[in-house]
Amino acid sequence: IPSLQKNPKDVAGAGDAFLLGMSLSIAKNANIWEACFIGSLLAGIQVSRQGNIPVSINELNEVLSI
Repeated sequence: IPSLQKNPKDVAGAGDAFLLGMSLSIAKNANIWEACFIGSLLAGIQVSRQGNIPVSINELNEVLSI
C-alpha cells in the first residue's frame, strides 16, 4: 500500500501508529488488507504533524468521513 500522506512533516511515530492500527484491526476480525489500510491511515495522520502525538479516534473518523 503506497503512502497515504504526500506531505509528511515528521516521521516520528509512523511505524508505531501503523502497527497499532493493524493490531487493533486484526483483533476486531479485520482481514489483512483492511488492517493494512487502517494502519496506513493512522500512519498518514501521524506524519502529517510535528512530534509523536497519539492519533485520536476522532482524527481517524475525520479521515474516513464518518
